[in-house]
Amino acid sequence: MADPRPADGIIRLLGLEVSAVCFVRDYVELHFDGPVLRALSNPFGRYGSWGWRFPEDSSPTVMRYYIRKIADDVEFIPDRLLALDFGEHRFAIPLRASVMRYRASSGRATAWDGRVRSQLRR
Repeated sequence: MADPRPADGIIRLLGLEVSAVCFVRDYVELHFDGPVLRALSNPFGRYGSWGWRFPEDSSPTVMRYYIRKIADDVEFIPDRLLALDFGEHRFAIPLRASVMRYRASSGRATAWDGRVRSQLRR
């Protein structure tokens, strides 16, 4: 049986609140009181009218503002982008030549190309 559509694992984050933004060595995680979205490529986005790109300038400070925001939309463009929207705010993870896979049994979605890997675990 084939895996569900690539974004199915990420869709599970809709309606959930960001409980933490964690900076782990050279990657970033968004925690959702259980599920974790791990961005091993440098995320970027906008918070209101303020655009940011990690790890530049004050992006770590801006990224903390996502705490207590509720994910209300997801966009997945294969080999290009995985993004979560929080009202007028967006958190995006670039994907290049990647493969997206979701395993229902493990509650994990993973995208990778050897350099880039984004992961949702429960």
